[in-house]
Amino acid sequence: MHPRGKKFRQIQLKDNGGLSGATSQATATRDENNTSLFITNLPPNCTVTHLLASIRGCGKIYSAGIVRPTLSHATAAAKLIFFDKEGAKKFYELSGAKQWKVNDHLPIVVPNRVPTQSQPDTSNSRVIGIWGPKDVINRDYLEGKVFSTFYYHLTKIIVHYEEDDFRIMEFHFGSFHKQAESAMERIRSFIETPNLTEGERALWVKVTAIYLSDPCA
Repeated sequence: MHPRGKKFRQIQLKDNGGLSGATSQATATRDENNTSLFITNLPPNCTVTHLLASIRGCGKIYSAGIVRPTLSHATAAAKLIFFDKEGAKKFYELSGAKQWKVNDHLPIVVPNRVPTQSQPDTSNSRVIGIWGPKDVINRDYLEGKVFSTFYYHLTKIIVHYEEDDFRIMEFHFGSFHKQAESAMERIRSFIETPNLTEGERALWVKVTAIYLSDPCA
């Protein structure tokens, strides 16, 4: 990420269960251009963090949401949208071959009834790398001031490197849509925030943020 090198330190997160409220609309008909999938028979305590940690080698995640168990459904469900149809197809085929599990559960994956088309082919992802002065590149400052205007769920935070007043961090969001994309918009425009002190502005001039690879891809 940066020529100064890397020293890894992962920050432990309290998982609040992730985003809830995904729709339960699904169909057995496979639309080859549909990037949206609906998943049932997930562990009752499954969160977005658990779900995304179980997906590797498929594709970038555009959006993910968990549906909690109810009195009539003892297991959790999820709505998962990939950036492109290739990612959705890989995951659909993997689950269809019964090669994907979450803990001891064998989930059932079907296309979502409301189709979603592929996103533009860009470097966007749900993972953001950010580096700069420690006074602003730290979890308390970023979550308290920069990410405070939108809902988000973090699945992982990594401190890649820190020395003197410099730090490199990596933030994994539960979704790109409305989460990582909102975070990046805020980071890029934060220096224009009216109530920033001159000292903060001087620090933000030194901040850089980029999208990084999604480990689900």
